[in-house]
Amino acid sequence: MQLDISCLLALAAFALSQDGLQEPSFEHVDLSDGLESWAQTSSSREAGHRLEIVAGNAADGEHFARLFYGGEGSPNANGNLIQKIDARHLRGQGLRVRAALRVEPGTLGTGMWLRIDRENGEVGVFHSPRENLVRAGSWTEVVIEDVVDTDARSLSLGFALFGGGAANIDDVRFEVVGPPPPYEPEPARPLSERGLTNLTAFARLLGYVRHFHPSDEAAAADWSSVAVAGVHAVEGARDADELARALTNLFQPLAPSVRLFATGTEPEAMPAPDHSTIEGRLYVRWWEHVGFGSSSGQYRSRRRRARIRDGVLPDEGPGSGAAFRADLGGGVTCLVPLAVFAQSSGSLPAPTAAGVSLPEPHPLADGDDRSTRLACAMLAWNLAQHFYPHFAVGGADWESELEVALSRAAADAGKGEFLITLRRLVAALADGHGRATCDALRPVWKLPLEWDWIEERVVITHVAADQAAGPAPGDAVVELDGRPIAEVLSERELATSGATPWFKRHAALASLRHGTDDSRRTLTVESFADGAERHFKLEPIRFSSPIPRARPDVVAELAPGLFYVDLDRIDDAGFKDALPRLARAEGVVFDLRGYPDHVHPLAVLPHLIEEPVLGDKFELPFITRPDLQSPGVKSAPAWSVTPKDPRVSARLAFLSGSTSISAAESWLSLVESNDLADIVGGPSAGTNGSASEHVLPGGYRVQWTGMCVVRRDGSGVQGIGIQPTVPVTRTIAGVATGHDEVLERALDLVRE
Repeated sequence: MQLDISCLLALAAFALSQDGLQEPSFEHVDLSDGLESWAQTSSSREAGHRLEIVAGNAADGEHFARLFYGGEGSPNANGNLIQKIDARHLRGQGLRVRAALRVEPGTLGTGMWLRIDRENGEVGVFHSPRENLVRAGSWTEVVIEDVVDTDARSLSLGFALFGGGAANIDDVRFEVVGPPPPYEPEPARPLSERGLTNLTAFARLLGYVRHFHPSDEAAAADWSSVAVAGVHAVEGARDADELARALTNLFQPLAPSVRLFATGTEPEAMPAPDHSTIEGRLYVRWWEHVGFGSSSGQYRSRRRRARIRDGVLPDEGPGSGAAFRADLGGGVTCLVPLAVFAQSSGSLPAPTAAGVSLPEPHPLADGDDRSTRLACAMLAWNLAQHFYPHFAVGGADWESELEVALSRAAADAGKGEFLITLRRLVAALADGHGRATCDALRPVWKLPLEWDWIEERVVITHVAADQAAGPAPGDAVVELDGRPIAEVLSERELATSGATPWFKRHAALASLRHGTDDSRRTLTVESFADGAERHFKLEPIRFSSPIPRARPDVVAELAPGLFYVDLDRIDDAGFKDALPRLARAEGVVFDLRGYPDHVHPLAVLPHLIEEPVLGDKFELPFITRPDLQSPGVKSAPAWSVTPKDPRVSARLAFLSGSTSISAAESWLSLVESNDLADIVGGPSAGTNGSASEHVLPGGYRVQWTGMCVVRRDGSGVQGIGIQPTVPVTRTIAGVATGHDEVLERALDLVRE
């Protein structure tokens, strides 16, 4: 379940209300005249979503708005209701927006979102609907609180409907609450030995309960808040008894059947419910994960339920007696039920106190706050601990990585240092999709050039068009900002994830070019032209600014009958237009040194084959127990390719290299397995399978590969890559003289 955030960031202009929020309660509204202020996005209308005003059963008053899928478009598309108001009179003020939401059966979920647009055209405050997602049940109040940017121009408030079904919206309230209290982040301080032991134990239990204990309270918890609260609650415990009490007090409202006890002793058993005394239907609930994700999409996590009939437990699921036992460290052991009894009214046993009585973290907590950093590290570690399928590739000692990450997070000076800590944690996974980012620290600037690792040196390969007085292609970098480039690169590789050494180096080099500010950077190079050292001060350019590469057109006839096709830039329509010429060609070179993001493999590959072929198998981990104990597999359909006319019968070659990752490797694997063409260049990145992204507190995000890809011969891709049949390496002289040696070798092959 994912909202297309790019859609929200590029909304069409709506009528701008100058007088604050209009028609918030949907009372006295006649849709025949249209709503004056609320409107659907064009994509919502095109997807078949409709809006109506309904009388009766409202959260407040007599009427409410109902956004629903009308059946005309795609039921998987998102619906969106939006109102846009002038925000200049709200600048610098605290804002609280409330709304009542209700999700009808068969609906994936709904949520409220808010966005501030600033005078400079950039987006300011933004709250995703995922922050307050409502999935099912009765009217639920959701709240967004924040401070309006001091240069705010407009405010957009919206409600997102995920997929088909219907969302009910009512009682929207818009309150100016004044500026919040000053944000005072908790300062950095190192962990004591006992503090590290306590937090390590808490981190492990946090993952067990969050991901595998199926109580209603745990499923509804705000786990970012639980993690931050837990840091304060358990770090200071002086011994095992205090640690067990702190953990029990923290988790009892969330998981009343979880048992914590001194290691080496046995807990008092939780009595099973007496079926004869329970009125109504009785069920068993458990978690079922295919990877980790929302209840829809490729990776999905959901609680399953099966009915108990005549006191007989269902065959499916782990059973009511299934429990997971683990030594948490610090002298405490846990027993976590993996299945619980439940009635229609909720899971059993009910907690002794209603709701989750946990202290809320500061609403503006970010990476400058020590507890937020520690909570973020714990949540990230647990996601990989229970769902990452490729530990065998990198050989990480993941238990030790938790202690390292917690120790660094506690002492990090702020959000920037912690981002490096998080990146080092992800780097231990050795995954080409592995990445850690921070919304507040996204790169905005980059050096006006590109470079690569050639002949054991960092060599400039391309420069921006306006850099005539700067370094030239073929120049070897000696120093960056006054430090030897080898030293800088080695340091950056420690915080760069990659499944193969060649991709890790490529990714580290790419990140070295990026920055969050526009400060000038100094570069010392050894000139290819005369071997002299030269020094440059370079003005960064915008991150989105293109740097031209010396490649042919997307489709180009480079010699009579010899064609070049760039799969990194071409789309389905472009390939279809080029097919008549390619069908008459004598040789075709397909460039896969990138990511074929705009062209579907089934738009191209059917025209290159004589007989049906199959691609690799995609296997998603099927998980019902913690710590990746005996995970199963859910297989996704492999590519099945059947021939189509017109056929490109020319001799073919595909170009590859360290930048050929993920989908590009699926193409290359199919080409190699079925002997369709030579593969020319270097080995691919060694990382295939869809990435799984996760949002963490403080504006951080992590991602990694969430599935396994198995080739037709049973071998893997992760950490290996697709090897070229014709290896070709670039040279410094070739770069300096404008030669693409990989392409030239491929042209020689197809010419033969």
